[in-house]
Amino acid sequence: MAALRGVLTVAKKLKLMDAENYEAAVDLPRIKNHPLPRGRALTQAEITALIKVCASDTTNQGVRDIALIGILRGTGLRRAEVVKLEVRDFDGDSGALEVRQGKGGKDRTVYLPEGAIA
Repeated sequence: MAALRGVLTVAKKLKLMDAENYEAAVDLPRIKNHPLPRGRALTQAEITALIKVCASDTTNQGVRDIALIGILRGTGLRRAEVVKLEVRDFDGDSGALEVRQGKGGKDRTVYLPEGAIA
């Protein structure tokens, strides 16, 4: 709406619009910003149920999904950071994950907890 008001103001200054039409056009109700609803933390029961479902799936997707749950739960990485992970970012000897371009564009190293590495 701010952009529209700006265009209308310029149109009035350039005499492309008379004052009466300008006033009618900018007399619009303000629209409140309604942010999208935020997510919520999963309960321990929900996490356990997810792990059980993934553990019962022996396909590559099941293995991937249980690894993602372990990474998210064990490291506190943001969703965007997990999506950017590549196999080369994982050091199996130390359990380290190299997070590239994390929050603020910074790189950092996080460590998976014991038991999360199989």
